[in-house]
Amino acid sequence: MISTNFNEQYKVDNSDQVVNLSVNIGERRYAITRLLLDGKPVPGTGPDRSFVRNFEIDLGTNGSLSAKTLVVSTIVYILLEDGKGTDVTITLTGGVSTFEKTLEWNVIEGRGFVAYEGEFRFDKKADQ
Repeated sequence: MISTNFNEQYKVDNSDQVVNLSVNIGERRYAITRLLLDGKPVPGTGPDRSFVRNFEIDLGTNGSLSAKTLVVSTIVYILLEDGKGTDVTITLTGGVSTFEKTLEWNVIEGRGFVAYEGEFRFDKKADQ
């Protein structure tokens, strides 16, 4: 198994603006994602309450997310021998700015999987 991780701060304010997360998986790939918001599972609609492939979810308002942590764990599977590349694009909107990051990795063999895990800390803007 190949694993790649990242940690980011995401700035929020005291507003009622909703923060939205979207996860998009590369073409022709299958993936399962699990979310933890401040250590508690965020239920999805897929198997075992996970999220399958591409999805979008409202996480809460800026004010309600302040000082919380979001963990995004995604496993991308290569089921067919049609290339070794995997990629995941994670986007957060609704906070002080938009965050977008694309993570890419190749599997060594024709089939396999890559685990991606990101952690976001929701921090208040400095002047709040």
